[in-house]
Formats: sequence, structure tokens, C-alpha cells
Amino acid sequence: MPRFNNREEFLAYVQEQQIAQLELKRIKRDELWNNLPKFTDIKQIPELPSVEKELWDSFYCPKLIEAGALPKKDLKDGHFYLGDHRRAKIGKWVESENQFHYWRVKFNLCFIDKCEHFEDFSLYSVFVPIKEVSEEEFNLTNENKDGDSNNG
Repeated sequence: MPRFNNREEFLAYVQEQQIAQLELKRIKRDELWNNLPKFTDIKQIPELPSVEKELWDSFYCPKLIEAGALPKKDLKDGHFYLGDHRRAKIGKWVESENQFHYWRVKFNLCFIDKCEHFEDFSLYSVFVPIKEVSEEEFNLTNENKDGDSNNG
């Protein structure tokens, strides 16, 4: 680390380093998103960035769909989908609510919770479906939960 003559020099250096780290992170994120593989497994779905709605709609949604995520227009009411969400891997599309239902485990209690489709630009948590699965798979709670029974 370089030596500094005063506090202002140090703060300017820290700010430069932070900007450089953010730029490197952006470059890596862009490289990942510009080279997404075709999704054959939910582990291939990248972490979704927190970005402006316009950028989400114009860049990230099309990239997800191009890689194999299912757009809302292709979902069937009452059908079940394998995908990625922070709390579930299988969701049931409920068209009348414009949401997915999924099994959630919290404090060892199992119940149905809801989330939006990735095209809906929710800043909180969305489901990225990649293929249709059976109702039986949805009801196998241990296969559906994300591995942490206290994921509250």
C-alpha cells in the first residue's frame, strides 16, 4: 500500500480502489451474461443482478430467455416448473395471480409461499423456470426445499 501525506490522499486512493473493484465486477458480470450457456441444469442460472428496470427488460430478461429460461407467455396455468428461486427449485404457475406457488420451509414448518416470474422485475426475489415437471415432483418437499430447513 502506498504512503500518503494526508487524509485526503488516502481517501482519494480508497475511492479509486473501490471504483476499480466495481468496474472489475461489472466486467466479469457482463462477460458472464454475454456468454450464458444453454440451461440444462438450474445450477447454470446465474445470480440475478439488481439493476434498473429498463436494463433488466432490455438486456437481462432476453439473455435469460435466450439461455433457456421460460418466458411467461409459454407457461401453462396450474403446471409445475423446475427453476431457480432463493427458496425453491420447483414452482406451480398460477396465472390468475400472475405468480408461482412453491413449498417453503421455515422453522421446520412447511407451507405454500408465492413469488413473481423473472420478467416481472421484482427487486426482491423471482423464479426463473427452465422446464416443466410433474406435480409429484412439486409435492416432494425434501426435493423442493433449498437445503436449509431454517431458511427464514
